[in-house]
Amino acid sequence: MLALVHLVTLGWLTMTIMGASLQLVPVIVVSLLRATAFVRWQCPVFLVGVFCLIAGFWFWQAWLLITGGSLVVLAVAHYVFILGVTFAHASTRPLSVRFLAASLVYLRLVVCMGLTLACNLASGFLDVSLEREAFSRRSEGAF
Repeated sequence: MLALVHLVTLGWLTMTIMGASLQLVPVIVVSLLRATAFVRWQCPVFLVGVFCLIAGFWFWQAWLLITGGSLVVLAVAHYVFILGVTFAHASTRPLSVRFLAASLVYLRLVVCMGLTLACNLASGFLDVSLEREAFSRRSEGAF
């Protein structure tokens, strides 16, 4: 199930949004993209990361999960950096730039939550009793 969810969300939706926004942001801000030295590597690195992550979930191999997650984080950080620098140097900032900037903040939050769950899977630093308590409430119909 984890492999299929990540295939749809990362492999299809996020890749489509990232590609479309890299094409549309220069039109919206009436400026060129900034910090594009490695922009040709962003999509292949993200794609390889997604495939490694999906294979890691499918076969439950830790080294694939670590490799894929690291590549996805690297590609997303690069994407956020490109758009952040472009927004900072834009001559015009229509209302849509605020929405795009907010989407970058939430993309970073989602990546941070994924990293937190991955670290928890490896080390178990989050308290398991919280998960059990939430599950017992749900089974009792408290939610």
